[in-house]
Order: sequence, then C-alpha cells, then structure tokens
Amino acid sequence: MHQTQADRVRAYARDKRVFTRSQMIADIGEKAAGALAQMTGTEIIRHAVGVYSLAGILPEDDRIKKLLEETGARRLTDEGRRRDAQKAEERAAATLNSKIRNTKTNVERVLEHFKDHSVASAGDLKRLFGQSATSCAKALAERGEITKVRDGLWVRNGTDPLGADMKSYVEANSLELAAVKRELEDVARIDRIFNEGNIELEWNISRPPGRGAIVYMNLSGIPSVWAQSRNGEMRWYGVKGKVSPITANHIARMVLDPMPERLIDLINMIERGEAPTKMRRRHGNYREYVRPDQEEQANVPRGYGVWDTHLLDPRRLSNGIPESVMLEIDDREDDRLVTMLSDIPNLHIIRTHLEMADFVARFQDKAIAIERKTSEDLSSSLDDNRLVEQVHRMSDSDIPSCFIIEGGITGTRTQPLPRLVALQTRLNFGVNMKVLETIDLAHTAYIIVTIIRDHFFGTGSSFDLKPIKIPSLGATERAMHMIQAIPGISPTRATALIERFGSIAGISQASIKDIQTIDGIGKKTAETLHEILHAGENPFNEGASI
Repeated sequence: MHQTQADRVRAYARDKRVFTRSQMIADIGEKAAGALAQMTGTEIIRHAVGVYSLAGILPEDDRIKKLLEETGARRLTDEGRRRDAQKAEERAAATLNSKIRNTKTNVERVLEHFKDHSVASAGDLKRLFGQSATSCAKALAERGEITKVRDGLWVRNGTDPLGADMKSYVEANSLELAAVKRELEDVARIDRIFNEGNIELEWNISRPPGRGAIVYMNLSGIPSVWAQSRNGEMRWYGVKGKVSPITANHIARMVLDPMPERLIDLINMIERGEAPTKMRRRHGNYREYVRPDQEEQANVPRGYGVWDTHLLDPRRLSNGIPESVMLEIDDREDDRLVTMLSDIPNLHIIRTHLEMADFVARFQDKAIAIERKTSEDLSSSLDDNRLVEQVHRMSDSDIPSCFIIEGGITGTRTQPLPRLVALQTRLNFGVNMKVLETIDLAHTAYIIVTIIRDHFFGTGSSFDLKPIKIPSLGATERAMHMIQAIPGISPTRATALIERFGSIAGISQASIKDIQTIDGIGKKTAETLHEILHAGENPFNEGASI
C-alpha cells in the first residue's frame, strides 16, 4: 500500500513519542518536514522551536524536559501555542471549505441534470459525474429537491414513479433496471385485474403489544399489502420480491379513493363498518375481528407471533459466530433484513446477484445456500413451477441447502393442504433440503445467523436446549457499550475514555482537546463525541467547554 508523507510522520511520532525536527528529517527524510508542519496543532504538538511530541503528551512530561535541556531550546510562550492552534484551525477550515466547494459543484451538476431528465439511476449519475454523484443525489432527496423511488433510482419532483417517463427510461436501461422493469409489468397486470372487476377484499387489523398497529389488505388474485404508520405518515408495504412499497401504494390507491391521510383514519373506517367485518389474519388464521377493548373477554388463544420476535436479537447471542464467515446476499433481498444482519460479529456481508438462492454463506472451503420465501411467495412459485426449477438448481449445485418459509408452509390458504404437506416432506426427505419456518423478518434474521453458526461450527457432542443465559453487564461495561455506538469509537478507545475520565459524565465534562489526548481519537471523532454527549443542551451554551 502506498504510504504518504503524513503516514510516515504519524508512524514516526507514535514510535518516538518525543522528538526533534532535525532527528525526524535525518531518520525519514527532508520531505517529511512539510507534512510535520501541516500536522502541527492537531496530531503533533510543538513544545519549542524544533521540539515536538505526539498529541496528548503534556509539557510537564520528563521526556520533554530532558529534550529541552539537551537541545537548549526555549519553550513556546502562550502566544506561540496560540499561533500554532490558530494555524491548525485555518488549515482545517481551508480543507473543509475546499471539500464543500467541490461537493457543492457536483450537487449543482446533479440537480441541473434533473432539470433536463425526469429519471436517473445511480449508474447513470456515476458515469456522468463520478463516484460522489450518488451521495449528491441522496443529499438532494433528503432536502426534498428530487424524489427517491428506491435505492439507486431518483425522479424529478412530481414525476409518476410508475408513469410513462419511468417506463421509457426503464426500456432504455432494461439490463441495469431489470427489477424495475419486472415491477412495471406487475403493475400493468394488477391494473388489468382491477379493470376486470370481481375482486374480493378482506381486512385485518393487528395490534402487537409494544408495537404500532398494522392494517392488512388482502385481495383475491393480487398479493397482499399492509399499512403502517411511520413518523405520523401512513405507508404501504408488500410481499418481498413481489410488491415494492411504490406498487403497494398504487394498489391501495386503486382500492381507497380518497386515501385516508393517517393510519388511525383507515382503522376507524374499518371499525365503523365501512369495510367488510370478516377479517383474515396475515398467515391464514381466520377469525372475526375483535375490538381491542374486547380482546381479553374474547379469550382467543394464540401462540408466539410478530409481537414476540423483538426478543430474537442475533447480535446478543452469547455463543455467536466464532470465526469470520462471508455471507453473500442477493441484491433483490429486503434491505431491512440486510440491516438486521449488518452488525453481527464475524459476519461479513456482500450484496451481489445470486441465481441459485437468496443467501450463500462461505467458511473456508465449506458453503451453505439458503432460500427465503414468504408463505404467499411459496404458493405463487408452486403455481408457476418456479419452485421445482429452483429446487433442481440448488440440488445440482452440490452445496447443502435449506428453505426458510416466512409465515410457515401452511401460512396461506391458496394451496390445498395435502399439497403443502407433500412439499414439506419431499423437501426434507426426498432431496435432503431442510425446511425452517419463521414468524417474520426479525425471526428470519435470527435463524440465518444460527444456521450459519450450527452448520459451520457444530452444536457440540450433547443436544442441549436449555435457554442461553446472556451474561449481565456491569455499569462500566454498559457505559463502554453505549459509547461504542458513537461513530469512530472502537472498544479500545471506549475503554481508554472510561479509564481516563472515569464515566460518561466525566467524558461529557471534558473538552474536545482533552478527548483528543486519547490515542487514536482525532479532532473529528472528538467533536462528534462531544456533540452527541451534549445534544439537547441550550444552544447558546454549546461549545462552552471547548
């Protein structure tokens, strides 16, 4: 790897801790002097003319005193130290302003592009404006100047994401936007079904304890969609791989005209009898809808459900994945599932395009393929014979395989029960593919991690199903875990911060310069930590301890 002069000076300072400019030039060359000047005041501290140390070493340190005696150099005055600090701030400000100017220029270019083009993809923008163009588009979407359709695809404000402009753009870029093309075809098919009429409609309202209400809308011949409240706004979602949020919203607007503004308005509409009262649970458990205040009297038995799966956190497994495992995830998989798997220790994720399955985990020369299907997707893949073709592909690969059925094999009534039971036994015993059933996305993430752990590293010689006790943490350990949630704070730095300042309260009282005395923490990380620990305080007092 190419090492810059700044890297060489940084390594030299960490090794020597205290040094003179002439010593450094003799050891690593004259060119390092320029980098030393640029780093003085931040990573390097100047104690006298020609006498330097790594940041964090105090002027009273015996090593500084000894070097000053040997060289005869005079300590810097307060005015000299102030000038060093001022120069360091000016250099940092100049660097930041340069970055802002460059970023602003590219943001303006991307925004200008959308004045002439109603649709643009990440690939398009990168080819035109470079790698930073996608970040510029994300920033513009956050500011409300363009609209994000999905990851890597944006439209000019006011453009119909399923309209003619999108269709023509997708046709011109059909290879890059194959998933969007399939979605547009699905929307056209759904519109034809609506135009033919005779659609049966059923509703279900679910209120899991501790979570917001969910309204499921089930239509005959069309994938189910459901609504949830996000930041006070009602949003529609659909079955993974079948219905995107945009299509789900399109389906809902075909049914609900006008569309209720809030989820509570839709729930009230259903409870007032303006929608059918015979409701269906998401995974096939039919029963009459019961008002929340009648739930206890109804005494409806139920087992574990979506209201329980928050207990399944794969990051808290006390016996997790012990060694590094690579997990390839198909780029069509739900982003929420990828997020749930992204912080698992020793699990390294790669988004790619997979033909055989949704997930392929690899450890050394071993592998396992995992296919995830919802109950509804399983049923449709039986109808169009996709499942048979997929089983053949997985079987021919010679990689051990398993199926995860989200919602359960019998979670839908669209297939005859004997056919579903035959599918279950033939997968398990006919082609030796394990079938695991999960409740929802959180349960699926948890079971993927345990599959990887048990497949590659075994379960031991004994078969033990005793509950795994998660070791309790002391106050200090909990404090360190909390600090590690802040960007740039590693476990080592968190430990050093607690040891140096004693507690989170002690860290919050430290200045940014004090925080920078911790080895490995630079100015940016120190500022971020200081800002987070003081978030919510009176803005007129901010920076008082800096």
